[in-house]
Amino acid sequence: MKLLLALIGFLPLANAYGISCSTLSDRVDSMKIFPLTRPMKVGDVFKLNAYAKADKSEKYIVVNFYEGDSRGHVKKKYISLSVLVNVDSGKTSFNTLSAEGWYDEEPKKSPIKSGRDYELEISAHEREYQIFINGKLFQRYSYRRKFKKSVTHIGLRGIRFTAAKKSCSGSSIGDDDPNDTQLILVQDGNFYRMLGPFTAFSQETTSKGRD
Repeated sequence: MKLLLALIGFLPLANAYGISCSTLSDRVDSMKIFPLTRPMKVGDVFKLNAYAKADKSEKYIVVNFYEGDSRGHVKKKYISLSVLVNVDSGKTSFNTLSAEGWYDEEPKKSPIKSGRDYELEISAHEREYQIFINGKLFQRYSYRRKFKKSVTHIGLRGIRFTAAKKSCSGSSIGDDDPNDTQLILVQDGNFYRMLGPFTAFSQETTSKGRD
């Protein structure tokens, strides 16, 4: 497992007791759905390292936190958080889908621009998601629906990478400790799920941008 963590640049998280990996397809114009190792809880972190580019095939970057059974039809799912980046305009919006429909969008000019690498990080807190772009706190998004460990899978669209895909092997998931953190990492063409005592990592990342 240490070898796999070293390959993806996260050897400091070598105390992880579980890691699994899935490979993203090269198509960017369709939603890809990835189930989580367990439902998200307060303290969990999602991190995406990718490349922004607007072209005829896709000009949006979409990250959806879906609720419910991942085996059901995605169009019927509630979405705890939807992040929509218009790479053409440089605006990023946040929304939630409930039984009553979509809430009002919250568009905001963001540093994600076509032709540049970017880092998107989302951490789950007691009352809100904290969203970081390129290491700086960008948005505090209060929960529109009660956060109750209901986010079970993540949807991605418009995700591009400049680096070559890395090997997606060596997965190993042990017994879940309810006190530990889930780190969801998307980079180098792969979707990683890691479980472990990542308290120091979580506190470091969620404190960025507060100065």
